[in-house]
Amino acid sequence: MCMETVFSISVASFTGLLNVADKASTDLPGKDHREAKKKLMEQAAYIYKAEHAEMARERLREWAQQWRPQAPLAVATLERDGCQTPWPIIS
Repeated sequence: MCMETVFSISVASFTGLLNVADKASTDLPGKDHREAKKKLMEQAAYIYKAEHAEMARERLREWAQQWRPQAPLAVATLERDGCQTPWPIIS
């Protein structure tokens, strides 16, 4: 993998996760939800660490199913932003 591709994936991951974090703060406000937000973000980051697109899609499906009831804005954001990665995780 060339350095340009690695940089693109890193920027896409970082930007996508920032957007998810922003929405997670809206979905899960306050100190009472701190641990839930931490877990949501750790699991979202794991999606971006997939070795290939199909693996990322499967991780996203599982993550979305788990988190949609508690954090619908965060889930919708990652589903939307997943289309903009160098290897789209949504097809």
